Amino acid sequence: MVKLYAHMDELLAEMEDFVREYHGYDSASWRSGDFAAGALLEFKGRHGDGRPDNWTVADVREFMLGWFPRTVCVDEDLRRDVPDCAAVFFRFMAARGSLTGDPLCELEAACGRLRAQFLSSCRDTRRWEPSKLKLSRLLARLPAVARPARTSGRTRAPRRIRGAAAARTRCSGALPRCGGR
Repeated sequence: MVKLYAHMDELLAEMEDFVREYHGYDSASWRSGDFAAGALLEFKGRHGDGRPDNWTVADVREFMLGWFPRTVCVDEDLRRDVPDCAAVFFRFMAARGSLTGDPLCELEAACGRLRAQFLSSCRDTRRWEPSKLKLSRLLARLPAVARPARTSGRTRAPRRIRGAAAARTRCSGALPRCGGR
């Protein structure tokens, strides 16, 4: 786990350059790519095999239909970006020559194919861990002015707090990750 997070900021900074060059400032991957990539890396470190470069369609399926919907609490805008951002993360890893496991085209296809199920799973409160459920209930009671701002429709820089493992701030646009494994 230590090795995985030791270079996370460097990897995400490198990905930011990739996204800027190949996807531009007005893309889902610019808005939410660093968060989604951080979540993917956290998944690998906490639940997967700990190898951030080795991805299979089964890993993508478990991330998108199991781990993320069960444990990660984010707003709807960011949630809609996750499948596209996951595909961009895999493209980035392939471009830098460090993607192993299933072929890139299969990983990208899995991200697209699982999109609707992913969004549905994220809304299914029966699947949530108790801590995520408690947090979402607490957030629902907050006045609108205290909630994190929505990000869709606005061009902005990537979130400055990187990765799902990092604490979130109101400025980052994402809520704290909750739950354990």
